[in-house]
Amino acid sequence: MTTEPPADAGTPPLPVPAPPVFSYGARAVAFSVYLLAMLGPRIPSSLMKPLMPSGSRAAVARFSLTFTIIYSLLALALALWTLRVWTGRSSTLRPTLRGTLAELGLRTRNFVSDVVMGLGGYVISLPYLFVALGISAWLFHRYKTPDNPVFRLVPHLNSPLDRGLLFLAVAVVAPIVEETMFRGVLYPALRARWGVPAGVALSAGVFAIVHPNLPSGFLPIWTIGVALALLYERRQSLLPGMVFHGLNNALILLFTLWAHPK
Repeated sequence: MTTEPPADAGTPPLPVPAPPVFSYGARAVAFSVYLLAMLGPRIPSSLMKPLMPSGSRAAVARFSLTFTIIYSLLALALALWTLRVWTGRSSTLRPTLRGTLAELGLRTRNFVSDVVMGLGGYVISLPYLFVALGISAWLFHRYKTPDNPVFRLVPHLNSPLDRGLLFLAVAVVAPIVEETMFRGVLYPALRARWGVPAGVALSAGVFAIVHPNLPSGFLPIWTIGVALALLYERRQSLLPGMVFHGLNNALILLFTLWAHPK
């Protein structure tokens, strides 16, 4: 008695695509595109004016916050598209979006462990953050440090929907966008060229410089950037950093809301 082989016995398995390899140049170009989009000239006010709602300050603040969320996500999408296209120039196959995100660190081997690592990393970093805040306050007490533009909208956003929009922008969208670009794109490029210590310090420095909370905000934000880069280096995932980043921003938002009651 003979057994017929399966119909697909002689069919070789489909090849598993290798993860994309993003060069220093491709990462640098993609990150530069992101910076230009976020720090360069925004849409001129004359073009935005027809879109701005007329009426209460709350309506204007709500529009500005919604625009900020959409603009940040579009800047991220443009940077990731640039990374894929630039990498595809030196490869026969352009990296897929899924492969790109996984290679940058939007993956996890253990979701619960990564979340706990992010929470624990934030708790461990608090003493260093408080020291950085104290040193910064002593060094720059004579200088006026501007607030983050998003937090300036807080006094005008009082409804539950507005507060939810604030939380989305500050504690969800900002961590996703910034962790993907600063830890997923920038840090590995700097690490590959100058090693882990320099990569951590430099990526944290760039992270601090692009924030508007200067000069007194530089050292605390740099400290946070160092912790986030070390988390990424330890876990090779962006999830712990996003949890850390989101928790930090959420606590700052809660304090700001407490300081500006309805």
